[in-house]
Amino acid sequence: HWGIDLSGLMRAALKDLLAWKKKQGASTLTQQLSRRCFLTSEKSFKRKFQEFLFTIQIERHYTKPQIMTLYCNQFFLGHGTYGFEAASQFYFSKSLKDLKLEEIALLAALPATAHLYSPITQPDRARIRRDYVLDRMVKEKKITQVDAEAAKRIPVTLQISTRQNSLAPYFAEEIRKYLEQKYGSEAVNERGLRVYTTLNLEMQQAANLA
Repeated sequence: HWGIDLSGLMRAALKDLLAWKKKQGASTLTQQLSRRCFLTSEKSFKRKFQEFLFTIQIERHYTKPQIMTLYCNQFFLGHGTYGFEAASQFYFSKSLKDLKLEEIALLAALPATAHLYSPITQPDRARIRRDYVLDRMVKEKKITQVDAEAAKRIPVTLQISTRQNSLAPYFAEEIRKYLEQKYGSEAVNERGLRVYTTLNLEMQQAANLA
């Protein structure tokens, strides 16, 4: 496997041609990683071609476990968190290695669409998605049916970390996306930029309190 699903690609291309625009997605995990690290989410054939090139290079230089590790450390998991360790610290105030089964399943449910399954803003949806993950784990023989049923009986319980930037998470996320688009992911995450914004802390705190 070289990082590109040809059958899925052909299926998506056919739908795009019929609609005469870039409409259908067909990304593998490696393609998602290449887009996240090097490109934007623009829907165009040019960007898709660039994505293919990056994907092939990633597959040439990294093993599947390494690619999975990179992916798990890059993916957005809601409320300004990227990567499963950061999400574990934010949602449960503890390290990933210390999570219980139901907590692990909850995090595993987030990459699909983090804002739709947020345990903070959409707890009911998050629980349904968590239980689906548990059922899949049984199907894949990672856990027993007994373990899954026991985990399902536990309500979604969070311990939100106070260390996370929760004052204005949506504002901070928009700033992060703007900076990555303008300066690139490496500059934003590794070069220690000092960023000044229009956010008024006192007014934001008053708005949150209200």
